[in-house]
Amino acid sequence: MSDLLFLIPALPALGFVVLVVFGKRLGEPLAGWLATTMVGGSFLLSAATFVDLLSKEAEDRRLTQTLFTWVPAGNF
Repeated sequence: MSDLLFLIPALPALGFVVLVVFGKRLGEPLAGWLATTMVGGSFLLSAATFVDLLSKEAEDRRLTQTLFTWVPAGNF
C-alpha cells in the first residue's frame, strides 16, 4: 500500500489539471463528477492507508517516503 501514497495528492492535482484544460468541453455534470471522483479516490486511498497502518504493531506504524532531495548537503 505504501507504493501508492503518491496518488493521495496526485489524484486531486490531476483532476485540477484536467478541469483547467478541458473543463468547458466536458460540460457541467461530467466536470463535477470528475472532480468528485478524484477527491473521493484520494480519500479512499487515505482511508485504506490508515486501516493498513492500524493492522500493524505500534512500532511499525511509520511510513517514510522520500520523493526528492530538496538541497543535497552531503552527510549533513
